[in-house]
Amino acid sequence: MSAQINQQLSTVSRQLEELRSVERIIQEQIAEKVVQVSALQEQVANLQEPIVAPKKWHCGTGGDKTGRLNHETASEHSSCYIGYCTPDFINSKGKPSPKRCEMFETFREEANAGDIIFLHHKKVTHWGKYTGEILSYRDGFPNPPEEARPRGWVNEKGVEMNELVHQFHIKVECWHEINVPFEGGRERATLYEVTDHANYN
Repeated sequence: MSAQINQQLSTVSRQLEELRSVERIIQEQIAEKVVQVSALQEQVANLQEPIVAPKKWHCGTGGDKTGRLNHETASEHSSCYIGYCTPDFINSKGKPSPKRCEMFETFREEANAGDIIFLHHKKVTHWGKYTGEILSYRDGFPNPPEEARPRGWVNEKGVEMNELVHQFHIKVECWHEINVPFEGGRERATLYEVTDHANYN
């Protein structure tokens, strides 16, 4: 009789252990499903985020010989340039350039990688995607390579550091040439937003 009871207890004990094993497997599967559901919920949330169209920016080099040389350098080095837009810059007449400072700061604050920049010399000739990178010899920026210095400014101003620290190289992934160059926004400004301007659509 005792042997029969022991056998029954052993059977019950084995069955309980099997049930515990099944329970552990089910708990592991539930944990995996929770992770999968969480990942799917994140994907759905990402899909529901509104797609923000890139902004568009105009960057001009000027219409004179200096501008032409700067335009050539820009097109060779996937850059566009803005200079003399720093708070400590004083021109030959002893004056600062607050409007240029405002242009540059607006771009730095509002432009995002992937925005479209149009390069202008007399007409809009190229477009490229902004990388989010700005080069300068100024503290806090990665330095541009010497060969990428805008040739027009090099010829006109030289390469003294007190000139170079007021120049900024805005990088694009690459320039795409526009088959039929078009008129720009006709604003007398170097760098400004043209997202809603009809000419740039």
